[in-house]
Amino acid sequence: MNEQQDLALALKTVAQLFYQYPRAELLSLMSAAVWQEWPTYRSKDKCCVAAIAASELDFEQICADYTRMFIGPGKKLVYPWSSVHLDEEPLLFGESTQHWEHFCRRHGIAIAQSSNEPSDHFALILWVLAELYENTSKHDLCTEIITRFYLPWIPMVLSEIEKQAQTVLYRELAKLVLHYVTMIQTHLCVGETTECVLEGA
Repeated sequence: MNEQQDLALALKTVAQLFYQYPRAELLSLMSAAVWQEWPTYRSKDKCCVAAIAASELDFEQICADYTRMFIGPGKKLVYPWSSVHLDEEPLLFGESTQHWEHFCRRHGIAIAQSSNEPSDHFALILWVLAELYENTSKHDLCTEIITRFYLPWIPMVLSEIEKQAQTVLYRELAKLVLHYVTMIQTHLCVGETTECVLEGA
């Protein structure tokens, strides 16, 4: 795989870890040895990966952390859906959800949901972005996703995860997403980046 494919796969893996409730079989694959072999590109993401590799991935603590941030009981510490953050009425299945689903339908993008929850979960948006980034002919759609569906709210959610997380895993995964999408932005010359790296340069 080339660097573009490696980056897309890394982002999809992190998105999956945020979307799905922790599963022992998945976390068992996330051993220190795996993180030591994880593809890294710059000093910032290397620091995140090194921190995860050096941490104790305690399954019960990770489950508890995921639950308190994204499930409850009571008010969630982090709401992972765009409509809660962007719509005038912060409700599920709002206008922002409809805009995202319309975009996906218009471009023939299948959203791989595992529940009846809204499709505008930040991790699903990241998954779609990573899937499209693997295909050079789809980079125009990546630009639209970053501009319309990522920049207005997902960095804020990731910052909140970093603030609320009690485990090294989720805190560093949030940082990794920011670094990965910044790299994609830089490559595609999207948003507030100081450097544009042309493909093949």
